[in-house]
Amino acid sequence: MTKVSIIMPVFNDADRLDKSINTVINQTLKDIELICVNDGSTDDSLEILNEFAKEHEFIKVLSQENQGSGKARNYGMSEATG
Repeated sequence: MTKVSIIMPVFNDADRLDKSINTVINQTLKDIELICVNDGSTDDSLEILNEFAKEHEFIKVLSQENQGSGKARNYGMSEATG
């Protein structure tokens, strides 16, 4: 059962995604889900997110056309279970 949902809007953050996601992976709370919302990235962000999701079942990747971080967070919240 998921206790905490973490929503991460992503837009062209390929250079920082590894560090950001690994920070969540390495924290101590384990009853989590990480919902990454790709907000229309034009770099390698979506590919990086999908690779992390293949390796970690608690990571969920959503994608939308670029609408800004607020709409990306709302989309992630609509899919959250924690």
